[in-house]
Amino acid sequence: CKTVQALILLRKWFSQKRGRVLIVVPSSTLYQWVEQFSEWCRDFKSDGLAICPIISSKNPILPIFDCYITSMDLLPDIIEKIKPLGIKLVVADEVQSFKNPNAKRSRALVEMIQKCNIKHKIFLSGTPIKNRLGEYFTVLNLLAPAHFPSWRQFVTRWLEAETTKSGAVVYKRLRKYAIDDFRNLTSRWIIRRETREVQADLPPIRFDYREVTISGPDLCHSYNALISDFTDWYNDPNCKKNNASLLGWLARIRHETEFAKCPQ
Repeated sequence: CKTVQALILLRKWFSQKRGRVLIVVPSSTLYQWVEQFSEWCRDFKSDGLAICPIISSKNPILPIFDCYITSMDLLPDIIEKIKPLGIKLVVADEVQSFKNPNAKRSRALVEMIQKCNIKHKIFLSGTPIKNRLGEYFTVLNLLAPAHFPSWRQFVTRWLEAETTKSGAVVYKRLRKYAIDDFRNLTSRWIIRRETREVQADLPPIRFDYREVTISGPDLCHSYNALISDFTDWYNDPNCKKNNASLLGWLARIRHETEFAKCPQ
């Protein structure tokens, strides 16, 4: 949904001939974006509009395309080649990936936008901003530096301190008393659509239970033996139990039930 929304905005952008565009995406979705761009902007091809995937830092980048697309991990290696292109708009997908302001990809994005004086930016994310607010400082700083000038000010004004089991202090969640103020402020730049707005027919939570009877005697014996082993392990006070070991057992049990639901 967010990809389509961005592409609709790009159609408007190109129809007004407002300049070159750079799209920064995870490497796993690069060609998917190319296909979607070609689909939604195909009626502009008669005007010479084309998209250029940048997949290597060794190849030259010719300033003859209207749109360029690259991965966020490659961005630090090609930033000097991108600067002369005269990019006017940047589209960045999965912007929570720039959560660490000290990461190479984050520094490259900030450098490119600032040094190229890019005023137009579209940032996309499917991760709810209210759950991991600290991950969005880099993006909010780029969108509205006057309101989010520094990490220190961001933490002091908006974030609630949490102490981990190791004793480290982390900042992830929005202060409860600041929710309305933050929502009102960021509504100037953020368009947020929740599931209930897009698919109003869906219930808030949906559960689907299926009872499966294991019919094969060999599989039934294997499943019961596995459950017995798990019970013995769980009740043994000498066995170390932690999240990793419990998840390991659950994975084995789930694997066994898959054969019951879907026989080979």
